[in-house]
Amino acid sequence: MKAPQDLEFTPPDDAVWEIDSLHSPRPLTAMGESIFCEPQTEGWRSLAERYGMLVNGPERRTVHRFGYTTLRGAIGSGKPSGPPRRWQLWLALRLHPVLRARRAAANRAWKGQLWRDDLRLWDTEAKPLNIARHRQLLALELESLTDAELATHIEECHLQACDMARQHAYFNGVAFNPLGDFLAHVLDWTGLEGPEVITLFQGLSPLSSGWVPELDALVEALRDDSEAQEILGSERGAGEMLNALLALPGPVGDATAAYRDVVGYRVVGGYDVGDPCAIESPALLVGAIRKAVAGEARVLSPDAKRETAELRSRVPDQHRAQFDELLDYARQTFRVRDERALYTDTCAVGILRRALLAGGERLTERGRLQSSEHFVEATLEEATALLRTGDGPSDAELAERERYRLSYSYLDAPARLGPEPGASAPLEWLPNDGLLRGTRAMVALLSNLLDPADTGLHEVGVRGTPASV
Repeated sequence: MKAPQDLEFTPPDDAVWEIDSLHSPRPLTAMGESIFCEPQTEGWRSLAERYGMLVNGPERRTVHRFGYTTLRGAIGSGKPSGPPRRWQLWLALRLHPVLRARRAAANRAWKGQLWRDDLRLWDTEAKPLNIARHRQLLALELESLTDAELATHIEECHLQACDMARQHAYFNGVAFNPLGDFLAHVLDWTGLEGPEVITLFQGLSPLSSGWVPELDALVEALRDDSEAQEILGSERGAGEMLNALLALPGPVGDATAAYRDVVGYRVVGGYDVGDPCAIESPALLVGAIRKAVAGEARVLSPDAKRETAELRSRVPDQHRAQFDELLDYARQTFRVRDERALYTDTCAVGILRRALLAGGERLTERGRLQSSEHFVEATLEEATALLRTGDGPSDAELAERERYRLSYSYLDAPARLGPEPGASAPLEWLPNDGLLRGTRAMVALLSNLLDPADTGLHEVGVRGTPASV
């Protein structure tokens, strides 16, 4: 494959496409493309329709396997054409059926606080079902499967990964709306900057520091097992230490296995099957266990109450009750920002990688491949065919795909494809209802708290010429 500088980067269409350096820091594998392009686009679109967003969220595509996103409006092609005139926007929001539906959805979302429903959905259905499904996939002994059965398992893992990518995008409504709404209001009330407000949320999501409930159970088991404590305090290598803990009979061995299965097969450093799982770097798991034993895994800000009181004192008296309410909503949902990734695609992709490496090992033992890692470069169709019939790309071709993927990063590709972005209409042109509130929340979040790459939303506004008015 040619180097990126020798390739022509043609945008997928006439919209503005920006490179997605967070989700795709390097070229994607073919299977990674199939997981994160259409599924995440579909998830964002569902979210936009439910919460009444003027944009459909980031649409993901690849160019020479580099990930790009565009922000396409609820109507129009996404081609920059400058903002509509104020009267055009006024008419479109009242007459265009799509925009009328989005406005009505936005009003329902903010009046009915839809994130509460979605938070319950996440806690009582989606997250438990995801965990159960991932455990089910991991419980399968891959060595006992025939080649055809392993191919079917890979297909099942791929389907799960696609479903999880959709969920990751959809549950951004819970993760971002209450937090952005709180931030937008507080910045207006106090004149502060976003970083001055975010301190209120430090430590609210222990998952950020590597904690999971299974880690508490493991720490409890370790306290009552002197042999396990000796292993953990020894000078053994991390891999040997982890295997020794797993081999112990009783609570420690069981708790270590439960912890490994929850966090060990999450990909680290990206969202692609080409990225390693945590279990491939045992020092990560052992380090987290040691931190938990030392009481460092769940660190909450010791000054949270004082900082909250200080910030609240800067809010005008007539807004303090609303401040309390919005802060409560934001704190309730803040953890979902981490959970929506950790219990969806990062785990599902790691489980798919596990299955692919198992297939790669078989083909390597038979001399079909030189490295099991080459197998992760195959498309889903190629991978399953190689196992079922032996037909598919050569090892040299897969190795070349790997070389290309590992040799370049997003810095080697154009940061933007297509025309320059057009100007956006001022937010104050929007009607003072749920549509404005939701847009202000997202703008506040992106401008003051999050890197736009964290969501794929690079610019939020009202752009284009209304049609059918």
